[in-house]
Amino acid sequence: MKHRVRLDEAKGILEIHFVGSCNSLDLKEICDRCQRFLNGYLVSKAIVDLSEIESFPDEEVRKQLLGQLRRAGVRKVAIICSRPEVKMVGITLMEYLKKYTNTEVFSSENEALEWLKNSTAGSGGEVIGEVFTIYS
Repeated sequence: MKHRVRLDEAKGILEIHFVGSCNSLDLKEICDRCQRFLNGYLVSKAIVDLSEIESFPDEEVRKQLLGQLRRAGVRKVAIICSRPEVKMVGITLMEYLKKYTNTEVFSSENEALEWLKNSTAGSGGEVIGEVFTIYS
């Protein structure tokens, strides 16, 4: 799989790195990997790295990503956009996720990790309605 998923158990951070384009099938594979890594382990923080993304996922893919993050217990999401041309993608994703989680956009992993480390996880948006179904 071109996209990378990692669980940093020491820091309690789920890391998702998008590479190239991302469609529903790609996200299904990402979600499957997340489930295998987590296997009942709840994390409150995540990094979504868009630095290597080439095209922005559609709304269905964003819903699937949100569903996976919520299912994992994530309340804080740091989005990394190290390339200027990806920043709008990050801002769009942030606006979508910010309705449900505490989300910010950063230009580097160090900034993202510092923000996640120095703030509490419970200050995200209110959970409204049902949790999104990850797979249709």
